[in-house]
Amino acid sequence: MASDIRLAFYKGKGDWVDKVIKWWTKSQYSHVEVVVGDTWISSSPRDGGVRSMRMESYNAEHWDIVDYPGVSAADVFDLFRRTKGDDYDFIGIFFSQVLPLGVQSKSKWYCSEWAAKLKYKNSKLNPQELYELVSKV
Repeated sequence: MASDIRLAFYKGKGDWVDKVIKWWTKSQYSHVEVVVGDTWISSSPRDGGVRSMRMESYNAEHWDIVDYPGVSAADVFDLFRRTKGDDYDFIGIFFSQVLPLGVQSKSKWYCSEWAAKLKYKNSKLNPQELYELVSKV
């Protein structure tokens, strides 16, 4: 049975930040969005942190969309209400991904951390690690 909640993993060319993330994580993905209908939610440095946006169409060649079973729309919107407007977690990216020290902010988020928080106790995942966990289901 398909989930009503999906994850959209960005694999497009992107900018230099996307290239660095892909290179560092040895991944084809540099970003992830939680998708509920035509609402896409994530934490993005380009948008200043946690935000939602309507995405009525997108370039399917740039995204891999997978179901996110076990997560409900209520879960997504509850976390969004609690974190909306929180800043992007540049420190967390550096100290949990570049230097794996597990240092993260409790009030700032990076994309895959926000998405993973909905289901996984360990939310210190990069987009590739989250994709691999979700794809196993």
